[in-house]
Amino acid sequence: MVGWEPDLLITRIPMKKRLISGKLPFQKVLKLFLLILWIPFTWSPIIIKPLSPMPADRSQKASLCGKLIFLDDIKTGAKLIGLLPCGEGKPYIFNKRPDELFNYYRLNNVVIVKDKNMQVRTKDYGEIYTFIIKFEDYIAINSCGECSGFTYTATPKYIETILSCSQRILNQTFNEFKNELTEIEFESTITALEDETFQSSVEEKCGMSDTCLENEFLLFLGNELGKLFYKHSLPLQQVIHFLKKLVVDPENVQSCMPVIKNIGHLVIGLNQQGYPIEVLEVTSPASPRMTNAQGKQTGVLDDGRVVEEISDTQVVVSSWSITVFSPSNITTTILVAGTGFGSVDIMAIHNNGEEVQHAHFKGMLFTQSTRSNLETVGPHPILKVDAIGNGNVEARNPDSFDVYPLINEWWINPSATITMTPYRDTASSTPTAILTSSPTPIPTTKPTSTNVVEQLEEPSPFPPCLSIAGIIFLSLAVVIQRRSRLLHQRY
Repeated sequence: MVGWEPDLLITRIPMKKRLISGKLPFQKVLKLFLLILWIPFTWSPIIIKPLSPMPADRSQKASLCGKLIFLDDIKTGAKLIGLLPCGEGKPYIFNKRPDELFNYYRLNNVVIVKDKNMQVRTKDYGEIYTFIIKFEDYIAINSCGECSGFTYTATPKYIETILSCSQRILNQTFNEFKNELTEIEFESTITALEDETFQSSVEEKCGMSDTCLENEFLLFLGNELGKLFYKHSLPLQQVIHFLKKLVVDPENVQSCMPVIKNIGHLVIGLNQQGYPIEVLEVTSPASPRMTNAQGKQTGVLDDGRVVEEISDTQVVVSSWSITVFSPSNITTTILVAGTGFGSVDIMAIHNNGEEVQHAHFKGMLFTQSTRSNLETVGPHPILKVDAIGNGNVEARNPDSFDVYPLINEWWINPSATITMTPYRDTASSTPTAILTSSPTPIPTTKPTSTNVVEQLEEPSPFPPCLSIAGIIFLSLAVVIQRRSRLLHQRY
């Protein structure tokens, strides 16, 4: 019995004292539990980090070919634009879409995310929750057959293409105005285009952006031609008529499509040098129409007829848009009417006598009932949109808005260096009322590659107060431990 005495003594200690002394097994378990509970709170900022997108099977310089399609969300009624990839059965929804609408695209450097919280239910493709949120550039293709073996990346070699197209435009210009312009002026302009300093500055500014290269070359060419036109007093209407010839020339369309589609920057250069020319470009399914105080019209009528009744105005109908060239000194009302269902872009160049304004309204949903009026009076153009033709009008600011100064230095000093970089009006870049073709809200992610990534909700780290709570837990544990020892010593 002597060997069992300690156990008998323990059993005789009152339960209260045994709890305080910490001799029961579950007390140790409780301490261990408090320790485990304390560690995550104290170390949470180190252990727990925001989740990052998980890379999939596309490389960083991946491209994506597909067919443009239009989608209806059965649940919300939203009208969406999607890309059905070649060889795949489900489309991706555009959150960022190309500037023009074509049947087939090749997108380069694509970022795609998935967000199951933003599922779109469609009749033809079921539920879709994959979104194209970013791409470096794009090109129109005729079919999926053009995907394989075709590489289209922005490389320094593209400068050679732009330079060749610029030289082509220059040749056509001097052939058109051979009675006014001299061969010496032609050679001088060619030399300016081929100048290595100029090309290096463009490369440095634009990097690998093809669109930027096109803009800079055409802006420079427009300024060079504008100086010559002004020097020889070429009539404005003659210049406007020539712009139309450039855009409709089949050889230009075939060999220099990107430049011809971006002819607006050449017009901006002409404006800067004293040729006030307005440009209004509207993509399908919509058409523009101008009406002056006498009721004369230029543009596309309701029955589809193209008219040029207003003096010195020209209309160009192409496969991608309808463009109107007009002098800046005429007063007209501008209507853009829907001709079908789809996404419409509107580009406007306006010379108000103090500056050249370049406004772009992108991705607007139009139907056959949609009517909108473009107003150019004020600090920037405003589009007043009646979406369904019921008289309710919403005002929309440009999605992008650039301002270019009118240049006068060369009148005094023809050899003066001209700065043609526009400044951006950020105050008006946010639309006040937008008809969007993308689901709301737009999925947010921080992709670091062109991979298809799973959209994950990124929890933020525990706030500092939780770490403080961990410290409090530790302090309480220490106090309890010390108190237990003191009470144990008493008993």
